[in-house]
Amino acid sequence: MKPTIAFSIPIRFSVMLFCFFVAVLLVSVPPAFAAPQLSSPPINEVVAYNLALAPSLDNSYDPSTANRTTITIILGGGAFTHDLSVSHNLDVAGLSLLEDNMTHPVPDLAIILTRGYSMAHLISIPVEGEGNFLCDRTFFEYISDETAWRCDFDGDYCAEYEDSSGMAYNANVTFSFRNDSISVPLESNISNVIPIPDTLLKAMEDSSGADNLTINISGELVFFYVMNDRHMGYGDECGSNLISFEKSMPLSINRSYAVAGTHKLFFLKAPVLREQWFRNNRFDGIVLSQSPLRHAEISLNGNLTSNLSLRTFEVVFGPHGLEIIQSNLSETVPAMESINLTTPIPLEQGNSSFAYIYRFNYSYDGLGENNLSLVVYDSFSGPEEFDRYDETLQSRMLSYGGKTLETGQPVQENPLTPSRGSIAVQLDPLLTLPALGLGFLVLLLIPVFNSWLRR
Repeated sequence: MKPTIAFSIPIRFSVMLFCFFVAVLLVSVPPAFAAPQLSSPPINEVVAYNLALAPSLDNSYDPSTANRTTITIILGGGAFTHDLSVSHNLDVAGLSLLEDNMTHPVPDLAIILTRGYSMAHLISIPVEGEGNFLCDRTFFEYISDETAWRCDFDGDYCAEYEDSSGMAYNANVTFSFRNDSISVPLESNISNVIPIPDTLLKAMEDSSGADNLTINISGELVFFYVMNDRHMGYGDECGSNLISFEKSMPLSINRSYAVAGTHKLFFLKAPVLREQWFRNNRFDGIVLSQSPLRHAEISLNGNLTSNLSLRTFEVVFGPHGLEIIQSNLSETVPAMESINLTTPIPLEQGNSSFAYIYRFNYSYDGLGENNLSLVVYDSFSGPEEFDRYDETLQSRMLSYGGKTLETGQPVQENPLTPSRGSIAVQLDPLLTLPALGLGFLVLLLIPVFNSWLRR
């Protein structure tokens, strides 16, 4: 037993040491598969990926989400009755562009459907030791006299078979945005990618960020079988007798997605009159936006002086393998960003509404005329797309008596120094020395007089 003990201690210690180092590596080293953080959203790349993935979601039957029913097949005038099960799945897999559960009117915006169906078929009469086969048109074209009886379900010495089968949609896809609705037919032999109509895309450019694009699929789908219920004809030959069987199932699917618009509105909060004291220079602005902002820049006289990153982005996989974009807020954003639907009709030419409000506060040094710029990038724009707001602000000194600057220098000696004019100070005649002395005497007598009244 001693040799066993002697060897087991080092082995156990080695295993524990190895596990410790593995744990340290897992904690200290970020996983290689973590999604990278991006400074701008890869809109075009995500749209292209999702549209390329879409064909794989067509004819993709999912038994776990399928709706089921049966179709009763009757052959030989009732001599043979059999239930064939049918099922289907249909759903909106998503949009070609989705970011933080919002979409945006990009040119290739479309819904992507996932759909598929399954249908049972006529199976040959079982025979012990023999394999089964489908009694369909393909089999019938190669049928032999030795096996034909296995498809004679009604016992009339003529083989029956499935001539054709399938499923067809009798439904519409309706897109609704605000008061506009457009319907397009849903067809089984058309792509499962259905573009958003151009009319709605145009209207969505002015979406407040709180408006929704609603998608409704309604109608029915129809399963059908065409059976050749063959029977004896003239001359003891089997003749064709095509019979159709069908079953409809209702469709009702509703999806809704928030839409981020493109418009923005800028306001100068301070200085309101575009003129200010040079010792407290401000460039404080408010931006109303129809989509979340991701980046902002402030420039003073053409020089970038403030660079603000509001969001970063990552691409993750959503339902059905579609790519979606997620954003991560910077820690400084909550004090700057608020969500409050606003419709500043008196302050704009139209009647646009804005869901996102941003406050930018900026101070700077400078005397005289200065040019300030605020550039903002939203969460659905590319690196070169931005909105710009420019202001020319005056920073002035104060003056005293119309002759002296607040720095003590004469105004005349500094004609290029901007200052706000003032008037000379003149003493009121009442403020002469005798008048002031009389006033102090009155103030002294008042307490004495009050004390005399209390007696």
